[in-house]
Amino acid sequence: MSENTIKPQDFTYNTPVVTKEQFDAHIKLYHGYVDKVNEIGKILNENPEADTANATYSHFRCLKKGQSYALDGVVLHELYFNNMGGAENTPWGASAQVLEAFFGSYADWARDFKASALSARGWAMLAFDQRTAAFHNLIADTHDDGIVTGAFPVLVLDMYEHAYFLDYQTDKAAYIDKFIKCVNWEVVDSRVKKTPAAG
Repeated sequence: MSENTIKPQDFTYNTPVVTKEQFDAHIKLYHGYVDKVNEIGKILNENPEADTANATYSHFRCLKKGQSYALDGVVLHELYFNNMGGAENTPWGASAQVLEAFFGSYADWARDFKASALSARGWAMLAFDQRTAAFHNLIADTHDDGIVTGAFPVLVLDMYEHAYFLDYQTDKAAYIDKFIKCVNWEVVDSRVKKTPAAG
């Protein structure tokens, strides 16, 4: 197996959703996931105990589960940091069109997304699902639990407490409201345009 390392993306603080202290602490955690992806990949490159792999318990299974958890942690955080905006605004273009087409209106989408986020222990996301050919607000309780296979996330919100607790403590609703008001719709729009629904 070839070893393939990844590097963290650079993110600059520029959002009213959270304070710089909260943002910096979150970035540090994200870097930890990047480090773990590389660490696990290096170990797997040596096929550790592959001959004793077992679905109930084995060292190889633990590494593979850790690999998907850490890699999803990297990807979801990158989607989240990139779609968190710097000012209050509303969707336009392709984003506005899909919200109206699949949810009825921006207000209806926002209501459903907030309820989804309040229900999530880990992540809330607006994603295009290939099987139903539709956009859905989905939730995942951990990085690798609840992700719909083949779905393409276009808007991601981190609902782990580490994302907001320094600023909002237990007021998750206030955090969600502020996030929705400050989405970077330019980024979301570019993602929406890559889905079959935009064709």
